[in-house]
Amino acid sequence: MHGGTDETGDTSWWDLFWKNLHMKKNIFDGVIDKYNAFTDTPIVDLEFLKVMIEQYPNAYYIYTKRNHRDRYKSARANAIKFKDGRLKSPKIWIKEQEEKQLYIESVLKKNLHLKVLEFNVSDEGHGWKELCGFLNKEIPDSKELIKKVEWNGKKYGFIPNLSEITMGEYVDIEDYCKNGQKNLHKIMSILYRPIVKETKTRYEKTSWTRS
Repeated sequence: MHGGTDETGDTSWWDLFWKNLHMKKNIFDGVIDKYNAFTDTPIVDLEFLKVMIEQYPNAYYIYTKRNHRDRYKSARANAIKFKDGRLKSPKIWIKEQEEKQLYIESVLKKNLHLKVLEFNVSDEGHGWKELCGFLNKEIPDSKELIKKVEWNGKKYGFIPNLSEITMGEYVDIEDYCKNGQKNLHKIMSILYRPIVKETKTRYEKTSWTRS
């Protein structure tokens, strides 16, 4: 389950988690029987993390490491999604992210009994092999992704690097996935964009704007 954030406009899960926290309950009371995975805010909040580790010492923790400079480019391109429509300077924003990363790593070092996977798609190229090995699951038997297709005389390309997906694309895909079967064509319209420039090994796609 992806926690509600300002980007999605839905803070219901956030409110429930913090209510449980302040009432000295287990953080995921009320939802743990419906979901088996939790991501993003407030899961990674600094105050939240220590309590979660104390309450769920046997959980599997996946520490997603990302290239903050690349993340800033994505966030800046979708700054309108933020409350004030603005974004901090790259130097300040990247420093904040690096400090948060150092804090998380310091907490993990004090809890070596935890089952933790450091998962880095951007710089290490981690994927199904690392993730499924950690979770003791079989790697999905899937065919190679078709990255370029042609429809009605126009070429479309799959998002070249999912680790650099923009916040707008991510939020809209998540929203459409709430009714995936009905919105499959909308999801595909985000993942596959018209190609505007192409070489033998690379291609550039148009940016995504929700209509």
